[in-house]
Amino acid sequence: MKKIQIKDIELKLDIEQLIHAMDNSQELAIGLDGTIFTDTIDPKMPLMFRRITSGIDRSLSSKERLTALFGKEYKPLFGDTLCIVKPLIAWQEVMKINKDRMFYEDHSSDGIEVFNDERVETVSFEAVVFDIDYRVIAEFIEEHCEGDFVYYENEIQFSGFTIASNNDKAYEQVKYFLQDLINQKVEQGEIDLEQLDEEEQIAYSIIFKN
Repeated sequence: MKKIQIKDIELKLDIEQLIHAMDNSQELAIGLDGTIFTDTIDPKMPLMFRRITSGIDRSLSSKERLTALFGKEYKPLFGDTLCIVKPLIAWQEVMKINKDRMFYEDHSSDGIEVFNDERVETVSFEAVVFDIDYRVIAEFIEEHCEGDFVYYENEIQFSGFTIASNNDKAYEQVKYFLQDLINQKVEQGEIDLEQLDEEEQIAYSIIFKN
């Protein structure tokens, strides 16, 4: 996955382009790469901003309208032709607007609680009985699956989320990764397939199901 440290991002957006988008759509979204979306928003693009544009007074100046649009969370700065936004300022808002597209969310306090793809969550949950934890699976996803890993990290805390480019492909990769790990444990004598208890048998059948 492509790793994106949110504190490194500073977007310089064209004011006229933003105003044109506001005037011609009911909703405006901006990707972390600066792409401006109106009616159709890429479901696999990490978003920096997303908001309804109606209700903002069109009699205001362009900069006043954009200040009203971004609100107190984003604190935009303005040049002659550019609107400058640092999404780190609104990190919690960024997390919120990407909630429905996350593959999973990660925190330094809670770790990874759930994989939002039901299939990945199912095989990952079952793998725990074989001493394979969610962190190992997440590290595999970040290293080998396509998509974006957006995060904020400082000396005190860490938080982030991933968006997979293709959930179906990511699921297949995770499933085969778990199968390989379990097969390695069998070869190393850590797992005896002849001595599996009922819980382990169910988990094994789910992970190795075609």
